[in-house]
Amino acid sequence: ERLIIYWCILARLRALCIEIHGYDPEMENFDQTPMHRNELGSEGKGTLAVAGLDKVPLVEGHSDTRERWTANLTTFSNKDRILQGELPYSEMCFKSEGQKMELRLKEYIRSRGWGPWLTVATSPKGSYREADVITFLERHLPAMHEGRGWRIILADDFGPHKTKNVWRLCWSRGYVMVALGGGTTPVVQTPDTDLNHHVPRHYTEREASVLVYQMRSGVCVPRPSEEECIDIMAELLSDTRLHLEAADGFKKTG
Repeated sequence: ERLIIYWCILARLRALCIEIHGYDPEMENFDQTPMHRNELGSEGKGTLAVAGLDKVPLVEGHSDTRERWTANLTTFSNKDRILQGELPYSEMCFKSEGQKMELRLKEYIRSRGWGPWLTVATSPKGSYREADVITFLERHLPAMHEGRGWRIILADDFGPHKTKNVWRLCWSRGYVMVALGGGTTPVVQTPDTDLNHHVPRHYTEREASVLVYQMRSGVCVPRPSEEECIDIMAELLSDTRLHLEAADGFKKTG
């Protein structure tokens, strides 16, 4: 029932825009996915152990597999924007009180030259509240200007996505906010269907290289720093093929 409601709302919005403005509005979809300071361990990936053991005891570094940070990723329906060099907006939110870490990581991103498509945030729990969602959208949604059409922006059924303040901000930038019904995201949310299951897989491959390098350098309990997490994710998300494949998800999901 919720899927039908969503598809009908989307079809009506698109039909209205075609009738009034003469074009089918492009769409964007943002979503937060949880990551960890040791994503390999959090996912329970295989490791080396003495032959015959049923389980491998984890003696040190277990807390890293539970220390959460959040990757806020976006998909575009318009492939031309991606082909012209515009990468979908991405933000990494780490757990921290105050602004000291955030200022340090902002300076790091600037020094690495990753560009405005990539930002960083901090919060007490490493996850998003309404204020964090608003800040993310203020940083990334371009202002409405002559020659640019209206867009539809999608997000899942999460309280901080559905507030009047978030809706008003999107509207002021030329975006119509549509919240997906609860439980429908595995079927229709393109970050879930066509992006987020690829990102952790490639991320853990790169993370493994970082951890092995640290161990070879004499670090007894390897752990990627916030800066290394940013570098791994930024290099991964700089691959336009990943975003072009995710753009195909908008047609697959209806």
